[in-house]
Amino acid sequence: MSVRWYYVIHDDFPLNCLYETNLKFIDENIRLLGVNAQIPKNIPTLLQDYVIHERQLPWYNPFLQYNNFSQDSPYYHVVKNAPIMLDPFEYVGFIPAKSKLSNQTLYSMQAKISENPEKKFLFYAEHMIAYDRLTQHIGIHGWELVIKKYNEMYGSNHDITRAIASMIPIKNIFAVPKDILKEMIHFAEKTVPILFELLGYKTDLLPYHTEILYSLFFMMQGWDRKLSEMVKLPIQDV
Repeated sequence: MSVRWYYVIHDDFPLNCLYETNLKFIDENIRLLGVNAQIPKNIPTLLQDYVIHERQLPWYNPFLQYNNFSQDSPYYHVVKNAPIMLDPFEYVGFIPAKSKLSNQTLYSMQAKISENPEKKFLFYAEHMIAYDRLTQHIGIHGWELVIKKYNEMYGSNHDITRAIASMIPIKNIFAVPKDILKEMIHFAEKTVPILFELLGYKTDLLPYHTEILYSLFFMMQGWDRKLSEMVKLPIQDV
């Protein structure tokens, strides 16, 4: 089972994020993905061979970072560069710098996948009641428009009532099958413009809302049985 985790690197990457990860796992499963070329990167010499910069990829869009897609731009760059960044792997995950991936976490994830090859999992680190997020800023009405777009795209019949009582993953730490990630970006390309308009054509609050957007997408994919189960991983900040 091939799994690729991308650490999202804006500036520094502390080596102790990987103190509990052996070199074989790093070599096979982990890459450091540098974003925002304006910010110098401080990456330990030991890990230099595992660094990929967005600006070096065949498909590169610097405007994502400069429009506050701070944690999101890697999702787009991985999907848009699928032949080298996505397609060789069955699962792809993203994790911020300063969060710890251990041997235990990687072993438990791979075991879950290998023991249930017919299932598709969402692996995540933290969750919360959706109501607490859906009632802020653009409010319930705004998210109703997003759910309506999902229903139009996928022939579903979901509503906000079910969503507000559900648990959603948070913190931009997740791993999913590659086809789900591709579909997430397809959905985002249709719905981020809705968020942009609802936010008054400003991007300062966009990262907060896109995090909720992806969480809602995963939740509805679960309702549609395209994702089998959400699995919490023991990932902590260093």
